[in-house]
Amino acid sequence: MALTTSQGSDRMGWHQFVMDFESLSHDRVDEVNAVIVRLDPGLAFGTGSHPSTALCLRWMHGFDLTGLRVLDYGCGSGILAIAALALGAKSAVAVVSDSQALTVTRENALKNDVQDSLFVTQDMAEVTGAFDIVIANILAEPLVKNTGEICDRVAPTGYLVLSGILPDQVESVIEAYCHRLDFESPELDETTDQTWVRLVGKRT
Repeated sequence: MALTTSQGSDRMGWHQFVMDFESLSHDRVDEVNAVIVRLDPGLAFGTGSHPSTALCLRWMHGFDLTGLRVLDYGCGSGILAIAALALGAKSAVAVVSDSQALTVTRENALKNDVQDSLFVTQDMAEVTGAFDIVIANILAEPLVKNTGEICDRVAPTGYLVLSGILPDQVESVIEAYCHRLDFESPELDETTDQTWVRLVGKRT
């Protein structure tokens, strides 16, 4: 079993991603074990094909999200929050500063029929409580800058998934978070000319 993020499009121009099992193509989306996310990224970041996003999807695929509460910090198109719900999360919150991305995420939630389980906002002040899983697939600079805001949302014994990091940025990102999280070994994606890194930490 392996996560695949294959991409196709339907007649409306939406993209469709199969996020489970080897050799599964869009001609076989009725496969019983397939996990499907349909989205239009519009002008927002988050097509599912970028290595940093794929690193997050692979981690989510291998983690039991059933019944958990998930925060997607800097959600882009909403793909990670929507994928979390498709993989069994109880609810998700997607936070993004860009107004166009906000609209795109809401449209993608409707496309995937998860609008009742996904709260989308531009304002962290509207987000309440802590989360079992916090995912931030942005860039190293805002990850370090917003350490407090991100860490405060990770529930005790919860997990933080950080992506959008380059190899030479790993040390500075870990240093910013290590006082509150125990990190696993970094996971690398070397499928393109640029290597990307995912970090996973557990709240201590």
